[in-house]
Amino acid sequence: MVTSGESDSLHKLRDEIELFIKSLPHPVVVEDEAELFDLSASQWRVSVEFGKVIFAAWNAARAVSRRIEEIAYRDGERLGVFARKAGGRETLTLEFHPAVRATLQQTDKAPGRETF
Repeated sequence: MVTSGESDSLHKLRDEIELFIKSLPHPVVVEDEAELFDLSASQWRVSVEFGKVIFAAWNAARAVSRRIEEIAYRDGERLGVFARKAGGRETLTLEFHPAVRATLQQTDKAPGRETF
């Protein structure tokens, strides 16, 4: 049974992750150094279900669901969370951050053809 205090902390965790993802210009989620989903081109949600925080993402080709246990780190535009696959015993790290292409486009100040 989930107590009121536990429920509040789960909702706080859910809200923190959801707000972080929504704050990114072009969010992606990475697991084991491989991009799972481009979240700007997929459906996703962070919810509290049966006393657990669940991250789910899906598109026409596939779907994933991970149980989020806690925040591992927050470093600028990167948020890492400890998570588990359904039925999984091993903890893994999911990382939410802006897509590399979006970051390069924002920071690339080299003159383009139009300046010549």
